[in-house]
Amino acid sequence: MTLEFPKYNCVVIGSGPSGAMAASILARAGRSVILLDRKIQTGTSIGESLPPAINPLLKQLNIYQQFLKSNPISCPANLSIWGDEEPFSNDFIFNPYGKGWHIDRLAFNRLVLDEAINAGADFKSEVRINAVEKRGDEFIIEYKESNQSYSINSDWLVLATGRGHHPLRFLDQRQKFDGLICNYFIKDNHACKDLRTWIEAEKDGWWYSSIIPNKKVVHCYFTDADIIPNSNRISWLNEKFSATKLIKTRLAGNLEQYRWETVDARSGLLDFTSEQQILPIGDSALSMDPLSSSGLWFALSSANQCANVILGNTSKQSYQDWITNQFNEYMSNYTKYYGQEGRWKTNLFWLRRTSTSIRL
Repeated sequence: MTLEFPKYNCVVIGSGPSGAMAASILARAGRSVILLDRKIQTGTSIGESLPPAINPLLKQLNIYQQFLKSNPISCPANLSIWGDEEPFSNDFIFNPYGKGWHIDRLAFNRLVLDEAINAGADFKSEVRINAVEKRGDEFIIEYKESNQSYSINSDWLVLATGRGHHPLRFLDQRQKFDGLICNYFIKDNHACKDLRTWIEAEKDGWWYSSIIPNKKVVHCYFTDADIIPNSNRISWLNEKFSATKLIKTRLAGNLEQYRWETVDARSGLLDFTSEQQILPIGDSALSMDPLSSSGLWFALSSANQCANVILGNTSKQSYQDWITNQFNEYMSNYTKYYGQEGRWKTNLFWLRRTSTSIRL
């Protein structure tokens, strides 16, 4: 038997920062909204460095004070070896928005989700979406929770399912612009005193190293999935690490002792112009290369833009135009920053990012 719930103004699929923020804004405005998710993420999560541009956005969304209570670590600068053999420090002291931050990403996700729940949004986790159907002006969403089937009606459907999993076939229309993956591990009990984010280019990709709360440091290597070997992956990564000039000074020893994880980091854009009253946000709408440091900023900004469409403050076309403008700016910066690294411009990884004729 399928149980039916009262109708909602909006169903949000995905309870990460973008989905939770959209639900929070809608609930604060008196709209009925429910968040559905497969699970609440536990363990580790990357995406720990926030640029200074996040500060005015957090204030605009009325979560800045709660954010400060989560004990983020200030980030004064980025230190990089990129296009040159010598390190360069980009100091945020000259940035009009102030300093950046190192955060516990899972704690931040929970902070935004709690904001949505406290604002009045309903939340269901450990659910499986079985079907999404449009009947007239309404969506019928069927899902299963603890072996019980449920059906809910909604005027709007917001997709915040990220780069990967999605419940709707139309997301297969997503354009993907590269094959980037992130190989990472987290080192515990690290007494690192340099609060800067470290970035270092290498002939087949680039390294990222950042401190995070609770005396931890995350180390990442980004490359394309087809460049990394199918066997002896950790040994290959260890060779890449040993060849660095900057990154290896933050970590001693062989990398084979750590637990490595791999996650999707591809850039992509979803064309949703033909979908009525379906709004993708965050990585579901536009996923960005982590080099941009804009993923979380875009997640929250798109949530705000999306909520304003549902509240009637702006049109869906305006939201689509905003996504297009964000994409065009992102791709311009993508080509610009990757183009600054000229030491290995004929290597496949770098050639793919500076040539319009070579894409995955």
